[in-house]
Amino acid sequence: MSTAKCIVGDLGAGSVAKRLGVGASAVSNNVVLGSFPASWFVPLFLMGLEQGVSVPVSLFRWRSVDAHSLQGCEVEFHVSGAADGS
Repeated sequence: MSTAKCIVGDLGAGSVAKRLGVGASAVSNNVVLGSFPASWFVPLFLMGLEQGVSVPVSLFRWRSVDAHSLQGCEVEFHVSGAADGS
């Protein structure tokens, strides 16, 4: 099971802070809370893709959606490029 602490540990606390444009204490405080602000999802998800780290949607504090109801959802990103002919 991935936790906020595991994700930050895998991605590197300093790298996370730098990517998000926040201080180390902001990252640390959210690790202690055990979840991240929803606004951090895209940067952390992209960092995870870059480094091969799974970043579960359930670790984010969503305002209008019950995060537990999203656990069964699967999101696929398709990147097309000229090199692969798509």
